[in-house]
Amino acid sequence: MDAVRARLVGVVLLVSGLSLGAVAVWELDGAAPAVDGPRFAPIAVTALWTVLALVYVLRPSDVDTEPVVHRWAPVLLVVALVAYVAVLEPVGFALASTVFYVGAARILGSRQWMRDVLVAVPLAFGVYLAFTRLLDIRLPAGVLPL
Repeated sequence: MDAVRARLVGVVLLVSGLSLGAVAVWELDGAAPAVDGPRFAPIAVTALWTVLALVYVLRPSDVDTEPVVHRWAPVLLVVALVAYVAVLEPVGFALASTVFYVGAARILGSRQWMRDVLVAVPLAFGVYLAFTRLLDIRLPAGVLPL
């Protein structure tokens, strides 16, 4: 992807993130978003989306933005998602998600195992703990006593 198209994608993501953020704030109707309520997650995700889109727009244009992805990547991702759903309940959200994140990164061209694991473990366990402890949303614990 050339630099102009990359920036255009970044601008579209930034505008959509700002728009979604405005809608989320407008729907609050004067109520503050509580960390333990259902309104927190959409606002947090939208804020992160907007920040990452801004980084995408502002990053240097000499960065190679063309990922090395195999043409079978979409099919392999679907297979990985089906496997993820199949093992989600017996294995548990945190472990299944960790393996899925690392596998998806590999399918999408990552060749840095350590970085993938160092991102996947806290991400999967952080999401699990945030949903189960802060939002009271039940996710399968599986084999781990979480």
